[in-house]
Amino acid sequence: MILITGVAGFIGSNTAEYLLRKGYEVIGVDNLSTGSYENISDLILSRNFKFIKCDILNEKKLIEIFKKHDIDYIIHLASIVSVEESFKKPKLVSKVNIEGTLNILEIARKYDISRVIIASSASVYGDQKLLPIRENFPLNPKSIYAITNIVKEYYSKIYYDIYSISCICLRYFNVYGKKQNPNNPYSGVISKFIYRAIKDEVLEIYGDGKQTRDFIYVDDICRANLLSLKCNKKFGIYNIGSGKRRRIIDIVKLLEKILNKKLKVKFLPERKGDVKHSQADITLAKKDLKFEPKVEFEDGLKLTTEWFLSKFKKH
Repeated sequence: MILITGVAGFIGSNTAEYLLRKGYEVIGVDNLSTGSYENISDLILSRNFKFIKCDILNEKKLIEIFKKHDIDYIIHLASIVSVEESFKKPKLVSKVNIEGTLNILEIARKYDISRVIIASSASVYGDQKLLPIRENFPLNPKSIYAITNIVKEYYSKIYYDIYSISCICLRYFNVYGKKQNPNNPYSGVISKFIYRAIKDEVLEIYGDGKQTRDFIYVDDICRANLLSLKCNKKFGIYNIGSGKRRRIIDIVKLLEKILNKKLKVKFLPERKGDVKHSQADITLAKKDLKFEPKVEFEDGLKLTTEWFLSKFKKH
C-alpha cells in the first residue's frame, strides 16, 4: 500500500490516479488548503483508494493512520510550492515544508516504511552558468522555498545514513498538465496561459519572455514517482525533467497555433527570485531509475489545452 501526502494537489491527484491504474492500493492525505477535493472525487469511487483529511504537521493523526493501515511506501508531495509565498510568509513555508517532511521521515522510521519518495525542486539550483544542470552542480538557492527543498534533501540523507530509511529525492523541473489550478496565483505559467487564452484574457509575462524552462508533462512525473519506488538504489537525488528547454514567449506562439487565434500579451517587470534559465540533465535518472520522458512538449501542451477546454470553456 502506498501513502501519498498532498494527494488533492496537482501532482498528487495525478500520481494517485496513475498508481490506481497500475493496480496499487493508495491512501491519500491532504489538508485541502491548496489542494482540491474535486481533483480526487473520481478516485473516491475506487475500492483501492482511501482519502483522509490530515495536515502533515499533525503528527498525532499521522500516527493514527499508520497504526490502522499496512503502508509500505510514502510519496511525500505535500508542501507549499510557491517562491512568492516563501518571501511573504517565510516561517509558515519553512514550517510546512521542513517540519512536515521531518514528521514524514519520523513516521517512516517508526513504522518500518520500505521507501520514501521526497518531492524536491529544480529551484535548489538557482541560476547556473552551465546548462544542462547536473545533480552535482553547486546549489544556488534564490528563495526561501528553494532553501526548504535543500533542507528536505539533507534530512532525507541523514535519515538514510543514520536510520537506514530508503529515500529517493526527485528534483522536479517545471511540471504542467491536467488538474493544475490556473486560479492559484502561484500556479505554473502554462496553466495560467491556457486558462487566460480560453477566456480571451491578456497573458502576463514577467520579464522579456526569453527566459527558458524545462517543462515536463505530469504523466511523466507520475511514472518517475513509480520508478523511484521500484529502483534498486536505496538513496539518491535525481533531476526529473524533459532534458529540453523552451522560451516562455514560444509557448504563446504554440498556443496560438493550437487554439488558432491571436493571443494578447502583456509584459511585466521580472519577479524577485525567478530563475533566468533552467534545463535538466537527466542522465542519472535514466541510468538509475530507468526514467525517460515519453510526452513531447507539443503533445503535452495539446493534451493540457484539451483538458482545460473541456473543463472551462462552457463556464
